[in-house]
Parts: sequence; C-alpha cells; structure tokens
Amino acid sequence: MGRFFLTSRGSWGDINPFLGLGCELKRRGHEVTLLSNEFHRACAEKLGFEFVPYAPAERYHEEQNANREIGAPGSFSHEERLERWHYPELRATYAALAERADPRDSVIVARSWTLAGRLAQERLGIPMATVYITPPESVKLWPWLPYLGPRDPKTRWIFERVFSPIIDRIHDPMYTPFLNAFRAELGLAPVKHIQTRWYESQQLALGLWPDWLYPARPHWSPGMRLPGFVFDEVGADEPLSPELESFLSAGDAPVVFLAGTYRSGGAEDFFAASVEVCRRLGRRGIFLSESRKQLPASLPESIATFSYLPLQTLLPRCAAVVHHGGIGTAARGLQAAIPQLIVPVFSDQPLNADRLRELGVADSVQKSEYHADTVTPVLRRLIGDTRVREACEALSRRIHQTDAVGAACTALEGLLPEAHRLRAVS
Repeated sequence: MGRFFLTSRGSWGDINPFLGLGCELKRRGHEVTLLSNEFHRACAEKLGFEFVPYAPAERYHEEQNANREIGAPGSFSHEERLERWHYPELRATYAALAERADPRDSVIVARSWTLAGRLAQERLGIPMATVYITPPESVKLWPWLPYLGPRDPKTRWIFERVFSPIIDRIHDPMYTPFLNAFRAELGLAPVKHIQTRWYESQQLALGLWPDWLYPARPHWSPGMRLPGFVFDEVGADEPLSPELESFLSAGDAPVVFLAGTYRSGGAEDFFAASVEVCRRLGRRGIFLSESRKQLPASLPESIATFSYLPLQTLLPRCAAVVHHGGIGTAARGLQAAIPQLIVPVFSDQPLNADRLRELGVADSVQKSEYHADTVTPVLRRLIGDTRVREACEALSRRIHQTDAVGAACTALEGLLPEAHRLRAVS
C-alpha cells in the first residue's frame, strides 16, 4: 500500500479531478491525503481522504472574489496576488509534505504551479507527478505552434530558442526572488527558467484531457501522458432533489446556464439576457449561481434556480448548456452528449471554445455580445442541428469508452517503490 499526497489550489473545477484521482487510488487500497484550502475539507473527508489545510476558508472566498475583479480598477496586481495567497500557501504546503510524506512509500500528485511539490521532490527525494487540467496552465503546453505540423522538429526549436527566453524574461523576475529565498532556507541552490524548465516534474506529467481534444506537440515534455478527462463522482449516487426532479419531469428538457468565473461583474446581465433567450426559444431554463444577487429579482415559473447541482446527473437530462468555457464544465457537457454555447472570459476558456467549435459540438459568443438577439439564433441552431447532435454523441461515446482515471492512477502507481505497488481491486 502506498500513500498519495494530492495538492491543488483553486475553485471546485480545479479540485474535482484530484477528487477523482483520489477516489480511484483509495479504491486500489492506497492512503490518500488532500492538501488544499479549508473550504474543501468537508468534501475530502466525505470521500474518506485525510485532509490537511494550507489556508483558512476565508482566504478561499477572498481570492475567488478577487479573481472576478482581475483587470478592474483597484484590483490586485499579479505580484500582490503572489504575496497575498501563493507564497504563504507554498510555505504551508511544503511544511505539511515534509512532516507527512516519506520517499519510501509516498508519491506527491501536484497541480501545476503547486511549487511546494517540486521543492519536496527536490529536497526530500519524494517522487512527484505534475498534473495539468488544461494546456494553458503551462506556457510549455499552449498549442501555440500547431501550424508547422505535429511532427515538425522546427516546432520544438522555435519554442526553445524564441519563446522560452521571452517567457523567462517575463516570469522569472516575479517568481525567483521569493522562491530562491525559500530554497536557500532549505539548503537548495537558486534556480531560473521557472516556467519553461524547472517547475514540471521530470518523473511524470499528466494532462487530464483526451488527445483528440488537444494532441501532444513536439515542444511538450517527452514523458507527458494524456489519459483523458478525470471526473469526480461526488454526488453521482445521490438522487436528485424532489424539487429538481419535479421540475425536470414537468416539461421538455431545459437549458442550463452557468455564469461561472465572470470577471468584473457581468453575471447579472448574463442571467437577465438568459431569461429573454429562454422566452424566445420557448424553452425552460435552469440557472446555477452561488450568489442569489446575480439573479433577476423576478423569474418566470419556467426557470428554476439552484446554487449548485451535480452536472454528471443534471446535464444528460438537459437540451444544452451555456457556460464560460472552463474545461471542467466543457468536459461534463461532452460526457453528457449535449451541445454547448460558450461565453469565454479568460484563461483557457477562449481556447476551449475554439476547439469545441472545431469539433462541431459548440459555438461561442463574446461576453459583450451576450444578449437575446445574438444568443437566441445560435442556441436554436445548436439544439436543432442533427450534425451537432451526432458529433456530441460520438465524442460522448469516446469518453465513456476510455478508462481515463484508471490509466492516470496506473501511471501514478508507477512512481511508488516496487514493494508498495498494488494491483487495482476488481
């Protein structure tokens, strides 16, 4: 039996794949510890994981609120965000790993940019895997250079000789002062090339998406593995609430609307426009929002609102999903075989929107153009187009036919010393 230390930071979408990995590792007989913000404790302990917090829940809410304001006047700069959240968490996470993990029976499974995992790997000799949820989490993985062809060696040369020096010049000044000061405390030599060379584990890197979504590129790490989407199954066995079941059974399949990570406001306008979209389509709607303040004060009976619902049980009973384009929601939409309308805001969302549109299962509109006149015809086409439905069904079959979490966990078990490797429990 081995011990796996899973560490990730961020919102539910950032944590969910680690819950999926942890459940499968636990099913195989291993001990699982999740290191994350206190906000995620209840879910981790419900799944039977040991939980170690690196920050109180108040810091989670503070950072999530700040995330929605990035770019707005008076918002935190990148440097301020590092000082306020990332660096204290780095110290706390490293201390927890140093106290609990042992290179003789432990493996660290760290979200990209969870630098404490790399430090523990380097200083303590604990095996480690770097986990990416989406390619833009690393500049190394951005599909910047697809036009030269997936096997053209010039792709790697251009990345290493042209892009890497630019990236290092931008990012090293932000990260190396604190990181190297902490490394000195640990007796480690200074490092540079943080984002292009250092922070990814050379033992194992996992990209938790299928290769048909984002194929590997020549400039990616040779050991990068793409097992596919890894889903958590929290709530999968629980019946839907009577309120939701009654709503779903009362008419045609509704459209789901999630504001997600809207920045600098805008969620209120999103939901207000969505009311009119539903009216023009003659469709019922389900609005998901953690904040009641984002929703219109008055809604028709044809629209139901919830703070949270498990997408794995909800989406298969819906006609479409409208969301911000985060990889977690996009993956659930693909799994459910329903069309998606994406309103991208930042990060990987525009890239995901473009890729799903190329695959024939989605379309997108800009946040500034999200109003009934624009959205209604796009959504009507997505729901009614036979080719879109067939494309959705084909990709859903591919997801269901792939044991992504099994492949990922087998790769992780490969980092354990031989005596602690176990076969999966049948």
